[in-house]
Amino acid sequence: MSEFSVNAPKDAVDRKGVYILMDTLIEATKRQDGTCSQEIYLDSGRLQGKLAIIGGISDPALCDRLIDLQRPDGFYKLVKGLGVSISAPDDPDLKTVPVIWKHYGKHDRYGRGTTIRFDVPADGGEFIYMFDQVQWDEEDDVIGNITFILQRPGQLAEVNVRLFVDDALEVPSGERDSKVERESEAYKSMIRRSLVSTGTDGRLRRAIERAKAGEHLTVAYIGGSITQGAGAKPINTNCYAYQSFLGITERLGDPSRFSYVKAGAGGTSSEFGLMRYTKEICLFGERKPDIVFIEFAVNDYDDETRGRCFESLLRTALSADNHPAVILLFSVFANNENLQDRLIPIGTAYGVPMVSVKNAVVPQFDKPQNDGRVISKRQYFYDTFHPTNMGHIVMSDCLLNLFDVVLADASLNGFSRSDASLADDYTKAAAYPCCGPTFDGIKLLERADVYPDGICVNEGSFTEKDPDLQYVERDLNVIPTPEFADNWKRPVGAGSEPFELKLSARAVFLVFKDSGSASTGKAVVTVNGTEVFTADPHINGWTHCNVKLLAESKERTEYVITVAPAPGDEAKDFTILGFGYTE
Repeated sequence: MSEFSVNAPKDAVDRKGVYILMDTLIEATKRQDGTCSQEIYLDSGRLQGKLAIIGGISDPALCDRLIDLQRPDGFYKLVKGLGVSISAPDDPDLKTVPVIWKHYGKHDRYGRGTTIRFDVPADGGEFIYMFDQVQWDEEDDVIGNITFILQRPGQLAEVNVRLFVDDALEVPSGERDSKVERESEAYKSMIRRSLVSTGTDGRLRRAIERAKAGEHLTVAYIGGSITQGAGAKPINTNCYAYQSFLGITERLGDPSRFSYVKAGAGGTSSEFGLMRYTKEICLFGERKPDIVFIEFAVNDYDDETRGRCFESLLRTALSADNHPAVILLFSVFANNENLQDRLIPIGTAYGVPMVSVKNAVVPQFDKPQNDGRVISKRQYFYDTFHPTNMGHIVMSDCLLNLFDVVLADASLNGFSRSDASLADDYTKAAAYPCCGPTFDGIKLLERADVYPDGICVNEGSFTEKDPDLQYVERDLNVIPTPEFADNWKRPVGAGSEPFELKLSARAVFLVFKDSGSASTGKAVVTVNGTEVFTADPHINGWTHCNVKLLAESKERTEYVITVAPAPGDEAKDFTILGFGYTE
């Protein structure tokens, strides 16, 4: 691994550059090694997205050249250095911030690859680091991330980063956008476009009625990384979930009569959300939310059930005996895409309210500044996938617009429909699922001392618990907590005895850990003696939860499931996080 640590001076010389971070808020998260940092990931298309959205480069071929470490006319020829500025005017104790620019290795993703370290004064001046003395590691594969080391969890700073490029390149100048005016009619008109449907709104009207009568309500959010709060700084209070929760409580009464539940998990689809719902939202029946927001419109591209798990999640939420109001939220990626065309018919069939952020923001993105554009992509997106603080505010305003519409209708027509409409169209729709056989009543199986009757587990060589897990910030917590801490890990150098699970079920899902570690290997999974797939933890390349449907039948079937190291990976580790199953 090539590693450089240089005290380079601030440099006032004007250089041609393209921004990849502009007025970007960062927030420190405590890591397992005790450090507090903010990583900005640049792999998997993220840097191209930043060059296009923040840097304003409209030519995709030039973006690809600027990040390509393999082409002779790519990164090493075109990029001459970095300019980094950091400021924290509200935190005078922050004097200097260590910064790490990291390339990932070809064969050892994190252990190899060039690592450049330098210290940046937190005084707002641009710190220049030129690449002319760097000896690049021959194992460099892709640009991985830029990391900012801060002092304590939750600490905030504002950063700018630009790539200094070859003088022959034509790149945009980095013009700033006009301020987003939330009180303008253009902004309000944009927000109004987000309302897809109020649905058969009896349940929502009933929840509003109860709140206004002084009852205690629990408002819950489940989704992917956007619901987790990614891009919001601080992540716990500036995320769309908490901002909309505050708006709801302001509209409906005393905030002390409301409870807030946030269960977002980055990089996971509604398959995983379905398995998490009973545990993380309902606490296995101890908690009954009254209003539930579901946000998976940008996470379900890899949903192998193509909407069936999403529908089952919706059915699970709707079927609670306290008749909660369930609202579908469709967020959007920077490529203007989401899966709302798949999901809106499901929401329509069940008569639930639906809100589309895509419908609000996408039509105005390409309009000129001060001539139809309310918010630019640079202002809305923190990266290719996640909103900025301003983007989270837009999402919150879209949800609150739904409440304003329902409240305005109720003020004219009262709440007379609510009692008669508690079930809405759920009963009718439940008999005719939109997407095919459902996974209603899914149960979660984690490592335990005693397993449910009829379930037999032989751990084999999977004898340890893995502490290196996906961590998420739940509810109002700024300190993240692990997903699936009760797991089965086969450690490095363990025997090859397979893990075995016997149970009777209609469907069985496996949850396993993705990882970028070179010490983690693949595992072969069999069902009733037949190999069904090889679990590869490196496809996604970062530590998070991955779900796979292993088996499904119309009736309960006896299944024997085994997980064993793949040939050639016997000396590597592998972690089974859990199973989901329906009876």
